[in-house]
Amino acid sequence: MTTPQLLVIALGGLEILAGLMIALNFGARFFAMLMAIYVAVSTVLFSDFWNQAAPENAAVVVDALKNLSIIGALFMIMGYGRETRPAEAAYGDV
Repeated sequence: MTTPQLLVIALGGLEILAGLMIALNFGARFFAMLMAIYVAVSTVLFSDFWNQAAPENAAVVVDALKNLSIIGALFMIMGYGRETRPAEAAYGDV
């Protein structure tokens, strides 16, 4: 196998493993950080909308903004974690 094929298999495995670990709450903060780095690097490398003309780059801009929102959600998981909180702490004195 060539190096690009091995990288695709490794990164696919990382995505599956990190998604399962975040969903099952085993090291969710660490895997969210890994996924945020991965999504940020892949967005910069593959979304080349700044070098395209305005009408043609619309789909790529939408994909880049989608990846930016995914990074924001992963930062929220990194900040809050996946632990349960009591309702009193969430709502305060209502």
